[in-house]
Amino acid sequence: MTRSGHMQPLFDVLESEIGGRLKRVKEKLEQSTDFSVHDFVARCRDGAESLQQSYGLTETEAQRFAATTPETLMKLEELEIPPSTSIELNTATRNRPEWRMLGQLSTGQKATAVLLLLLLRSDAPLIVDQPEDDLDNRFITGEIVPRIREEKHRRQFVFSTHNANIPVLGDAELILGLTPAEQAGAGIRATIRRGHMGAIDEIGPRLLIEETLEGGRNAFETRRLKYGF
Repeated sequence: MTRSGHMQPLFDVLESEIGGRLKRVKEKLEQSTDFSVHDFVARCRDGAESLQQSYGLTETEAQRFAATTPETLMKLEELEIPPSTSIELNTATRNRPEWRMLGQLSTGQKATAVLLLLLLRSDAPLIVDQPEDDLDNRFITGEIVPRIREEKHRRQFVFSTHNANIPVLGDAELILGLTPAEQAGAGIRATIRRGHMGAIDEIGPRLLIEETLEGGRNAFETRRLKYGF
């Protein structure tokens, strides 16, 4: 989070009240650490030399702002410059960090950054629809599942997923298997069969996961042997 990061309201007043070429001045103000409108106005009142020392303005620029009318300075003091927040994700695959802004990320990386924020400590329930659409299994098992197991004793999570790692490794308290069924006059609706509801250690949900999410026992055993487990 950057204090006074959203400075457009300030620039709008400067353009309308003072005018002229302000591009370089804007850049200097944006580069100022912990910029404060009240401090800027105070420097304007102190004079051109104070503006040059504090914000690196040229003599001409400083003199122009030092000549600002009291009415305009009061208008500036009434402004509220909100902080800005930027999200960055460490995309490095090795030990050296490589941070990228949210706008520079792929769809999957954006989903990663947002989901990590949603999984921060909170008391609110969290509903997530098919996170595997944009996230790979390595991230789900290495980042998502451990946080679910850590937080689930005090916070409710509801996942709609086709990824077996979430209910199995996440040690789901309740699994609901939805089956599409056509209902007269209502089209296709999801139904829950009696044996497709329960905890992970119950036989019905376990068979459901094995058949639906793992592709059946043969597919599961084939993968196990391929991996040498």
